[in-house]
Amino acid sequence: MITLFPSSFLKIVYTLLLWVFFLGCATVPPVRKEPIKEEIPLETRPVPKEPLREVDLFAAFPGKYRTKAIDFEQRGELRKALFAWQVVRSFQPDDLESAERKKTLAARIQSESDRHFQAGLQYLRKNLPQAARKEFLMALTYDPDHEQSLDYLKHKLNETDFIRYETKEDDTVKKIAQKIYNDPNKDYLVAYLNDLNIGAKLKSGLTLKLPLIESVAAAKPVDSEEMLSKAWALFKAQKYDQAVNYAEKILEYASANSEAKDLKNASYYQLGTRLLQKKEYRESLRMFKKVDISYKNVREIVANLENRLQDQKAQAENHYQKGVRHFLAEELNLAIKEWEITLKLDPQHLKAKKDIEQANRLKEKLRKIH
Repeated sequence: MITLFPSSFLKIVYTLLLWVFFLGCATVPPVRKEPIKEEIPLETRPVPKEPLREVDLFAAFPGKYRTKAIDFEQRGELRKALFAWQVVRSFQPDDLESAERKKTLAARIQSESDRHFQAGLQYLRKNLPQAARKEFLMALTYDPDHEQSLDYLKHKLNETDFIRYETKEDDTVKKIAQKIYNDPNKDYLVAYLNDLNIGAKLKSGLTLKLPLIESVAAAKPVDSEEMLSKAWALFKAQKYDQAVNYAEKILEYASANSEAKDLKNASYYQLGTRLLQKKEYRESLRMFKKVDISYKNVREIVANLENRLQDQKAQAENHYQKGVRHFLAEELNLAIKEWEITLKLDPQHLKAKKDIEQANRLKEKLRKIH
């Protein structure tokens, strides 16, 4: 057999091929496999919640009261119209229309009040006291502080034009106006003619002099508009407890007043939220329960608070039982500590309160012995 290459040469070539193979393997980087990402179904992905946008509760007030002012003027209810323009002006100090209407209406109201007073004087000269009384009352309708009309009604009209009323227990000026005139908004007649404050508490047994009236063409303007304006101002100033007092007073005499209902709901909602932030859950629940259940998310809040209080009650009982065990082991300080936690979680836990008192008495007896 003929050999083309010597065996030594073949060994060298073989060795070189092995080196190339191993070097090539060493220089090829390993293929990295990316971890498989599990695709979350679209319907199960959490939807990011949009931040709640703060709503300006007062943005619509100027336009709303401007419309009311025009409507009141057209119906001849001048004092209500004046008040509505004052509200517009308070929100828009640079509004020229409201400034001009305020000035015009104030002058017109004063003129009407004086006109009715003069008419009353004319009737008195003709010896027509009942007609005079009506005119003086009309003057007060336009200007409740018209001093001359008040003076004539109090002191210069025949006593037969008045009735006597003896106050009963729990009587108020508004209640008397409701009884006598079937209109709580005629409280000013009761108050002014007897030198009383409208909000005064009356003692039983007082004798009041009340004017007899068959009809008055225009009653004193209802004060709910003014009270609502004050209440919303208090709400804006975050004085929610005062705002809700106004709302509830309005609802006593005008239970269908939607604005007063809104104000009441908004005020109690804010009071409840404030207490919730302080973690005063029991009081917070009490406030939220005064809000209409359909208002905002009140239904959900009430349910969550009731569940939380149930959990707290269970925790309170656990701490109470721990206290009992400490007490039986004569570890009085630890027992009292557990019972104090019990009362913090459940202030109505009667046993804990009673046992703290007993443990403190026992401590005092032991101190005297030692």
